[in-house]
Amino acid sequence: MPYEKGGGRRIKVNMNHLIHLGLTVLSYVYFNVVHVVFTVINYIYPRRIVPRPTNRILLLSATKLAEKIRNGELTSFEVINAYIARVEEVNPIINAMVYPNFDNARKEAKAVDHYLSNLDKDSDEFKNLAKTKPILGVPFTLKDIIKVKGMNCSMGVPARANYIADEDAAYVKQLKDAGGIVLGTTNVPELAMWLETNNHLHGMTNNPYDSRRIPGGSSGGEGALIAAAGSVIGIGSDIGGSIRMPSFFSGIFGFKNTQFLIDRTGHEPEGLTAGGLRNEMFVVGPMCRYIEDIPLMMKIGNPEKCEKFKLDDPIDLSKVRLYYMEGIKSLVMEPLHCDILAKLHEAITYLETECRMTSVKVDFPEMKSGFGFWVTDLESKECPSFAKLATDFHGEANFVAEFGKCLIGRSDHTMAVIIGGLIEHFGGIHSDDRKKELRRIHEKMRTELHALLEKNAVLLFPGFSYPAPYHHQALWSGCNIAYTSIFNSMGLPSLAVPTGLNKDGLPTGVQIVGAPNNDALLLAVGRKLDKGFGGWTAPGLSVQ
Repeated sequence: MPYEKGGGRRIKVNMNHLIHLGLTVLSYVYFNVVHVVFTVINYIYPRRIVPRPTNRILLLSATKLAEKIRNGELTSFEVINAYIARVEEVNPIINAMVYPNFDNARKEAKAVDHYLSNLDKDSDEFKNLAKTKPILGVPFTLKDIIKVKGMNCSMGVPARANYIADEDAAYVKQLKDAGGIVLGTTNVPELAMWLETNNHLHGMTNNPYDSRRIPGGSSGGEGALIAAAGSVIGIGSDIGGSIRMPSFFSGIFGFKNTQFLIDRTGHEPEGLTAGGLRNEMFVVGPMCRYIEDIPLMMKIGNPEKCEKFKLDDPIDLSKVRLYYMEGIKSLVMEPLHCDILAKLHEAITYLETECRMTSVKVDFPEMKSGFGFWVTDLESKECPSFAKLATDFHGEANFVAEFGKCLIGRSDHTMAVIIGGLIEHFGGIHSDDRKKELRRIHEKMRTELHALLEKNAVLLFPGFSYPAPYHHQALWSGCNIAYTSIFNSMGLPSLAVPTGLNKDGLPTGVQIVGAPNNDALLLAVGRKLDKGFGGWTAPGLSVQ
C-alpha cells in the first residue's frame, strides 16, 4: 500500500538520522575523552620551552646571511659557530639533531672565508657570487632520511644505525654547490612514516614551544630545530604532510611544491619513487623561518623551471579568487579547534582587506574519505614491505610478535610502525570493492579541485585540526592526517604559513593550496600573510 511504503521510507530515514546522530555524539565524546586524558596525564610533567635566541646572527634569514658573508659584514665561521652554539643550547630540550657535522662545517666555513678574503672584489667572479653561489657560507640541515656523503642515514631504524651514505642526495649536492654547509641531520619517526617523531634509535623529539608535545613528522626534527633557531633553512620531504605538519606544529614555513620540481634522488627508503600514485604524492622541499628563503631554495633546486615561474615577482592579488574551507567534517577526525578556525578567518579577513581579494566558502564532503584516499594511494607493489624496511632487508620483521613485545617495552620498533606493518600484512584496511569506490570518489574530487583552482585561485585551508598534540596522543586520532595528506592525493602544491601563537603559546597556521605549477601565486599570498601575522614567533616568548 502507498501509505505503508511511504511510512517505511520515513522510518528508514529517521532511523538513519538517529544512527548518524548517535555516531556523532560518540565521536564527540571519544575525542574529548582522549583530549582530557592526555591533558590530565601531562599536567604532572613540566613544560619546557627553549630559551629565546639572543644572538643577532640567529635572527637573520639565509638570504641576508649570504649577503652579509659576501660583503664581509659577517664571516661564515661566525655564522657556523653561532648555530653550533645554539644547537648545543636547545638540543638537550628538543632532541632534534641526531648526527652533527660540526667539525666539517667549521672547516668548510674557514675555507669559505679564506676564499672570499682572497677574491678580487672587482672581479666578475665576485660580482656573480649571488647567482653562482647564492648561499655561500650559510649552514643548512636536513632530515635523517636524505643522504649526505660520509654521514649516517638511519631513517630512525635501529638496524640502520651504522649505515653511512656513499653519495649526496641530488638536492643536497645542489645546495652544497650553491655554497651551503651541512650543519647536521635531524630526527625522523621510524621509517619516516608517522606524524610523531620518535624511534628507538634516537628517541623522541619535542616541540620547542612545549616539550610535552610533538613537533610533527616525519620532518619533525627539522621543524623543531628550525623553529628553535638551531637552523635557518632545511630540507624536508612530504608524502602525506611531512613538511607541512611539522611546519604547522612548530610555527615555520614549509612548502610542498609542485610534483617533480625538486629532484628526489638520494631520499630513502628505496621504492618511494618506484612509480604509481605513491610516486606522484612524494615531494622534497624547503622548510625555513623566513619566507624569503623559500624562492632562494627552490631556484637552487630547479633554476630553469623556477625562472619561468617568476617566484619573486609581485602578483596583483585583487584579481585572484580566494576559496576557503572550514576543515573536514568526519566522524573519524577531530572537529576543528576553535583557535585554528579563528586564525583561518583572521587570514581571510586580512586578505580581503589588504589585498581586496574576494572570498568564497566551499565544501567538499568527499574529503571525509581523505584518509582512505591516502592509504589506498600509498599502496605500491614496487615498494618494499614494512617488514623488510624495518630490518634494513636483513630478513622480515614479525609484526604480530613485535606487537606483543611492544606492549611490554621489548620491541625495537615503535607502535606506529608495528600497526602499519600489521595493516600491510593483513591486506590493508579496505576491501577491494571499497578501494574501487574510493578511487572513483578520489578522481571525481581531484577533477573538481583542479578545475576550481586552475583559473587564478587559491584555497585557504586549516593547517591541521588542532595545535600540536601531546606525545602519543596522535596515535588515537590518526585519521586527522587527512588535513595534509588530502593534497598529496589530489596532486596540489601547498604552502604552510604560521599565523602566530594561541593563548596557550602554541603555533597556529594555515595552508595555501593552489593548482600545479602555480607555486609563485602561493608564495605571493604567503608573503602577504607573513606581513599580516609576523611570520615565525620565537620560542621563549610563549606562555610559561
